[in-house]
Amino acid sequence: PDVEVEESGNIDLSSEILDTSTSIASTAQTAATAATVSTTIGGSVGALASVVASSMTAAVLLVVAFVSTLTISLKLVMASINSLTVEVVMSGAQEEDFEEPIIAVLTSSDGTHQEIELDIDSHYIVFGDLTPNQEYIVTIRNSEKIFDSKSYITKSEQLEKASIIAWSDASRVFIMIENAILVNKEYYTVIAKDSNGKEIFAKDDRQEFAQYELIVEKETTLYITLSIDGVVYDYCEVEIKFDQSYDLNSGVWEWNDDYTIAQITFKDLNGGVDLVVTAEITSEEFDATCTSDAYTIYHATAIYEGNSFFDEQIKVIENSALDHIYGELITEIVATCDASGVKAHYECSECGKYFDEEFNEVEYNDLIIPKLTHDFGELIELEEADCENDGLKAHYVCSHCGKYFDENYNEVSYNSLVISALGHDYGELIPEVAADYDNNGMKAHYVCSRCSKYFDENKVETTYDALVIPALGHELGELIPEVSPDCEKAGFAAHYVCSDCGKYFDINKVETTYDALVIPALGHDYGELIAEVKAGCEEEGMAAHYICATCGKYFDINKYETTPEELIIAPTGHEYGEPEFEWVANDDGFYIYVIVRFTCVNDANHYEEFEVEPQVDEIPPTCETDAELIYTVSIEFEGEEYYDEKYQIIEESAHGHEYEAVFDWVTDNDGFYIAATLRLVCVYDSSHVIEVEAEVNSEEYDPTCEEDGYIRFYATAIYQDEIYEDQQDYILYETALGHEYGEPEFVWEQLGEEEAKATAIFTCSRDPEHKLEIEAQVEINGEIYVATVMYEQQEYVDTHPMTFEP
Repeated sequence: PDVEVEESGNIDLSSEILDTSTSIASTAQTAATAATVSTTIGGSVGALASVVASSMTAAVLLVVAFVSTLTISLKLVMASINSLTVEVVMSGAQEEDFEEPIIAVLTSSDGTHQEIELDIDSHYIVFGDLTPNQEYIVTIRNSEKIFDSKSYITKSEQLEKASIIAWSDASRVFIMIENAILVNKEYYTVIAKDSNGKEIFAKDDRQEFAQYELIVEKETTLYITLSIDGVVYDYCEVEIKFDQSYDLNSGVWEWNDDYTIAQITFKDLNGGVDLVVTAEITSEEFDATCTSDAYTIYHATAIYEGNSFFDEQIKVIENSALDHIYGELITEIVATCDASGVKAHYECSECGKYFDEEFNEVEYNDLIIPKLTHDFGELIELEEADCENDGLKAHYVCSHCGKYFDENYNEVSYNSLVISALGHDYGELIPEVAADYDNNGMKAHYVCSRCSKYFDENKVETTYDALVIPALGHELGELIPEVSPDCEKAGFAAHYVCSDCGKYFDINKVETTYDALVIPALGHDYGELIAEVKAGCEEEGMAAHYICATCGKYFDINKYETTPEELIIAPTGHEYGEPEFEWVANDDGFYIYVIVRFTCVNDANHYEEFEVEPQVDEIPPTCETDAELIYTVSIEFEGEEYYDEKYQIIEESAHGHEYEAVFDWVTDNDGFYIAATLRLVCVYDSSHVIEVEAEVNSEEYDPTCEEDGYIRFYATAIYQDEIYEDQQDYILYETALGHEYGEPEFVWEQLGEEEAKATAIFTCSRDPEHKLEIEAQVEINGEIYVATVMYEQQEYVDTHPMTFEP
């Protein structure tokens, strides 16, 4: 089967699964199973699906107690950005098949991700927490056999095309579609399957919001999918149960106004009558404090089948809280390394609570300024004592209190850290060494064994140079370095020259001669003649030549010195013919780019290749003709312009006729509608019109108190079994009847001890819904109120005792 996955850009991603099933023909037959999995993604083989897994098993069955006929195949239900829902389709399943575990394994290029064990009732499996746009393989297997293996790809993005929810009320199931976003002629399909995989409901629709109802005859689990053009966009499950079952985890509490009665209601999960349990009420009173009003807590306890449920309500006596007595500000106690401090604060003498300087309530612990732990900082490394200066042991210094601590953080005094200076160790006097003709001498002196400083005979510090007695020999100066010979020039060995007498001395300062120091020239080592390299279209050639192995210089065939540049033979250059145009299409057959190739006529291995995106022009579809795409591509190469084009028909893209109904009415000289024509105008081409004569009927409506009478004309036309209707009204102006009021009804209202209000209400005899209210003038006459109203030059009077019944 084909596995549908989400589109990415203009390229469709699809997976093709090739599978081979296993059959057992007889008890003595060799069984072989081969499974091949491949996935095509945008025309190229995916990283996982390019692996072909096959296994062959042969066995002779001599004694058979149980022969399995189980086959299992996989079918994608839905792929989202982070989950895969797969249907497991079983055939010939028996309980014995599951004595050895059968497992659904999800793998990717990273290895095994998830495993789910199946049983005989397994129909749907869900793998979650996956990576978007990632290829996964789902394999059903046991230790000996692979039943099926298919490759799926999670979506690269979450497309909100529509959403589906479902719920049940006993055997009645409701399915709701929300926010369906469809284009052109798209429609969605809703399919519901039971736990056996049997389809029990299917519906195609286009409504943005829709609700469907179905009846389920037995308890099961429904698996419901919503797909558009074969791609599943949403999925849900509904468990159907008929037995009475209360949701004891979601009870709803209700209290009366004075909190003396409370009850909890539990919903029947199967749509039956809700359970209502009355609770026992207890209460607990709490006095007012400085910060809170006095209040009473009412506790409700309800018990059902050994389960206890609790709720409470609080009744507060408003504005009963007391005021704090802050007293004087308690000043701050500063923290040190040895003791914690306390921030400045107030303390209420009534409730003992603490407040900061701004009178904000705080906990006492919030006022505590923590004791300053010693800030040792970095370890100050050991400073060794020398002959003349004291040293200092490794130590720390607290940045807060300035105290000293040894390497183990033990407090010490500064003096205990001081290491005293060592003093010089002169040792024995080193006697004078006299200078000779070739070597320096040295005066008598001491050398300190600790600091290696020099001291004269009187132990006065001096330097090494001050103690040196210069040599008496030749003034040879600096060594003159060797000059190496090359192929053409002689060299000269390293040597000295006495500045006094001009004599030469070798590197060992042994006297020699100028000629003895000369190193003869080496001469060129030409080696074998390097053969000529001929020039190509693009590659330079090189003439035959020699190269000296010693100095690397170049020489022509006659051994005359030259350069590499003078030996280069220039390339012959390319000669290109007419180009080839290779049109490349995506999986949908649309051309996405063109490979333009120019080939050298001198060497077919030399070519210039360009990838060019074509320009696409569309001849739009009409009602009756399909759209046509015109692809054109042009390229300039070596001053010439080259051109190619392709034409492509978008099959079945013609809109077809989609008509909009318009009624044209005809009136007579008095304005009465006497005829109507239905015009069906194609929304894609207004020149395509179908006209149908309509049947016109009328009905007269009488005037009312406030509205004129009118005649309503109805037009009805039928085209291809579809009924079209329209209507027009002809108003009979100034025929409204007006109101006809009779005697009023007086309504009395007491306003004060000797004050009342009366309203006269007139009711229209033609329409009792129309009433007129007029406030009366009220006067006191003895022990009664008298109300008077004038309406349409007629006076209406009513009376009422000065006492009103409660």
